[in-house]
Amino acid sequence: MSGSCHNGNVLVFDHDGVQVYAGGTNRNGGWTQMRPYPDLALGPIGVIASATTRDVLPKGWSCTEKVGGGELPVVIEIDWPDYNVPKNLGKDFWYALVVDIKSKKIKTVSTQCMGGHGRTGVQLAILVHLLSEEHKWTDAYELIEYVRKVYCDHAVEAKCQQEYIADICNLPVGKSAIVIKQTNTWGIDPHEVIDFDNFKGMTEDELEEQERKDVRANKKKKTQGVQWKKAKPKQHYSSPLVPNWSLTFCPNCQNHEWRRASSTHMERDCLVCFDGGVIPMDEDVHEYKTEHCTASGILFHKCEMYDDSISNLIKAEMLGMSTRQDDEYTWSIKMGNKWVQSFFVVSDGNGGLMSADKLFKEVHAGQIKMEKGHKKSPKQKGLGEYGVQELD
Repeated sequence: MSGSCHNGNVLVFDHDGVQVYAGGTNRNGGWTQMRPYPDLALGPIGVIASATTRDVLPKGWSCTEKVGGGELPVVIEIDWPDYNVPKNLGKDFWYALVVDIKSKKIKTVSTQCMGGHGRTGVQLAILVHLLSEEHKWTDAYELIEYVRKVYCDHAVEAKCQQEYIADICNLPVGKSAIVIKQTNTWGIDPHEVIDFDNFKGMTEDELEEQERKDVRANKKKKTQGVQWKKAKPKQHYSSPLVPNWSLTFCPNCQNHEWRRASSTHMERDCLVCFDGGVIPMDEDVHEYKTEHCTASGILFHKCEMYDDSISNLIKAEMLGMSTRQDDEYTWSIKMGNKWVQSFFVVSDGNGGLMSADKLFKEVHAGQIKMEKGHKKSPKQKGLGEYGVQELD
């Protein structure tokens, strides 16, 4: 599989009668696409399909076990944010899982996440290490490279994931396996922020060395104590969903946020964690609808959800607001005398809804004025007061 990307469910390795598959739910993968179903499936909550259905069936009846494609698998849903590691799973869990796989005579295992890259790569690395007795690797870097060779070059996407693999498998971390592109990440798909297609990129160690070289080179440019700098070119930001607006994502705290599509606003730090910048992710709104609205049974993008269980659309109907379906993927809510698409609607912090541009004017605009020396408006609120939550 090296040098290419996967599609469907790939048989990555077969050890002592246990077959381990991997795939991304947005790449025709995941346990629901397997026939017959696997014995065991694991993946992140909100991405992996639950083993339950909406059918009300009798317990203990053989027909109950034959819903869909046959007997349903044991499904392990893990609290696991994108570009990150499991929040609650340490060594004990993974070692006990391997014991269960062997004692319960599990023959097929399905590993998955949304793209089938980062979090799936972590699952594969740990399982191949713990299930096999002979290891061709001496550290986490070599283990990750092995997984990439037999599965996909994109497997494992973050430094914390490499460190987690090392800790669980009792291996040295080794050199960095994470490639960072030498390009401006603004305006690209957030799922490509850490990417392995371009192997002209630099590892973190190489990047640090390059930064040191840049510092030395800049010192040589100084003339009589003055360092000449080139004018910073203006960055253009597209706004494919809402004119002059862009949906952004913070890789650090997983927060989604609408911003004006201009350098002044797009290049500011995240207003939730204040730890680094944000990246545009407008294209994801229609491509990554993974959140299940319990009231409607429809899958939405995270920015279309009012909370963990209901969508903005259902919340609007509960509030007596008019709604309409614009096309196969888009709904709108009437706010005042205008229709606002549901992905451009947010909580007002008081049990109601407001348009994202109104929230922006009350939060962003006020903070930027403060930075420029203007007096803070007494009505200005912080993001927390609007109930803005971190979304993985």
